Amino acid sequence: MTAPSPAAPSWLKSWLRHAPYVLAVFASRWIAAMVVAAGLGSIAAHALGWFPTGDGLLFDPGALMLAEVTRQNWGAIRSVLVQAAMIGIVMIGVGLLTTALLLGSLSSAPAERSAQLIGRVVPHLKKLAMLLALFSVAAAAVALLPYWLAQALSDKLQVACDQRLADIAYASIVAVGLVLAVAVGIVHDLARAAVVALDLDTPRAIVLAWGVAFARPCAVLFAYGSRAAASVLLVVVAADAVAKIGISTATAAVAVALVHQAVVLAITCLRASWLAQAVREVAAPSERQAGERSERYSCS
Repeated sequence: MTAPSPAAPSWLKSWLRHAPYVLAVFASRWIAAMVVAAGLGSIAAHALGWFPTGDGLLFDPGALMLAEVTRQNWGAIRSVLVQAAMIGIVMIGVGLLTTALLLGSLSSAPAERSAQLIGRVVPHLKKLAMLLALFSVAAAAVALLPYWLAQALSDKLQVACDQRLADIAYASIVAVGLVLAVAVGIVHDLARAAVVALDLDTPRAIVLAWGVAFARPCAVLFAYGSRAAASVLLVVVAADAVAKIGISTATAAVAVALVHQAVVLAITCLRASWLAQAVREVAAPSERQAGERSERYSCS
């Protein structure tokens, strides 16, 4: 009699259930990047294909060849950039859909089928688009206002103190705007999680997201910041690895491409992990309220 095979850990089952939607987010970004990279790659191949190292010259110290190729092929590069902008517009819609499906999977019951999940998520796309527009404007505002303030105070800072202190003050003011923009992005993710997981309308989702952010700032910042720091660390490690591998041969170029895609996939998984935490954060107040209501009814 054969022994029964050990059951997979619950966390592994959970991630396998969400894996198709994580891969959908990754694949949509990969396709867009490949389309843009193919255009730029063809320009580089046409300009430098006859060199023994190919487009490896573009990455030489000093960037002299990169500047020269850009100058000579600016018309073609501009066409590729226009194409990239058009792809970016399309990717806004694709990104909304793939992120909504991922949030739907992260907030779904294990027994929910894919067709049911899609039917539950698609009606929320209009609300998610509205959230995207509102929070994009808010993020731009909180990032640009300190920048404009720093620009306005730049001359006065240079007169009032030496160049080094003036530069530090300028960078600090700009950094405040970037931190505020990140905070707006965190609240945006919480609001999106509230829309999909709790079926809230846009105003109530925003109110709940701000409430969660203010009620549990340390937990929310740690959840987001730890994953953001891990993503940055992955990029730094990958950049060092790519510099050591080089692209002098076809094998090395393939290895570099694989490293790039592995890092992008890992960052996508970290992003999914943060969204899962965002779903838990916005669901917690509702669960507490439901528990309080049931307690009240059982006592009465």
